[in-house]
Amino acid sequence: EVPIWILGSTANGARLAAQLGMPFSVASHFAPFQYLHALDVYRQHFDPDAEAAQIEQPRIMVGVNLVVADTDAEAQRQFTTLQQMFLGVVTGQRKKIQPPRPIEEVAPDQLLSQVDQTLSIKAVGSPTTVVRQLEEIVAATGADELILTAYYYDPADRLHALELLAEAWGL
Repeated sequence: EVPIWILGSTANGARLAAQLGMPFSVASHFAPFQYLHALDVYRQHFDPDAEAAQIEQPRIMVGVNLVVADTDAEAQRQFTTLQQMFLGVVTGQRKKIQPPRPIEEVAPDQLLSQVDQTLSIKAVGSPTTVVRQLEEIVAATGADELILTAYYYDPADRLHALELLAEAWGL
């Protein structure tokens, strides 16, 4: 039996999941601005006796942007693909996923700051760095699960990243 999760990024979605007694997945990977407050609201208002309740206690999934590479420097380079994608969202000029390139070449500082705030829930680095960052996110949020998004220009880089993470995580 697979439970249905409610996805949200604000206290409203969290409250709905809590009132229904359902698991809550917070969209912190692209809407991090209220996610800790949303998690608090969910925990405070969780109703295990709701008619639609699927679980007996709050269950939380946190969305995290993921970029893993052999080195921290290479992961930072690969991260520019995701930064470019969100730059397109911010400016309304979306493009197909772009190859990594120095972000200063494509984003003015003011826009880059906005993009980086939006992408603040992330784990970017070597496998060791990423495992530490993911553990910190779990500790800070009390997450039961993580849902990871991994945007790469080259599918081979994405596959390699997931293999690196699986090995580092012991899977």
